[in-house]
Amino acid sequence: MLKGWNKKNASALRSFHLECLSLQVLEGYAITYYPSALSYFFSSAPAWIKRPLPDPASVGNNPDVGKYLDTNDKIKDLVSRLETAHARAKKAEECAAKGKIEDAYYYWRLIFDDYFPAYG
Repeated sequence: MLKGWNKKNASALRSFHLECLSLQVLEGYAITYYPSALSYFFSSAPAWIKRPLPDPASVGNNPDVGKYLDTNDKIKDLVSRLETAHARAKKAEECAAKGKIEDAYYYWRLIFDDYFPAYG
């Protein structure tokens, strides 16, 4: 799902960076409900975007996999996209909790576009 979000957002993150970021953000997080895990990822990821993220497969020097995010504008844009996704995920969760499933689908599709199934 996160890769679908990334594609919808013009591949704002390189694929391997997204994988490393997901690993870091979700480390120790028990995924019991996927919508909450997605919301958690979108709320937590901005903090990790702002600091170096080492390549977990690299032995020794651990290069920063997010080094290509080399300007404040790039970082601000990405953080804004993540914050927007988080707000929409929270809205989707609220709708689902109220039994407004069609509305929840609407918000999930704002996040994931065609990477999330249509309602009905």
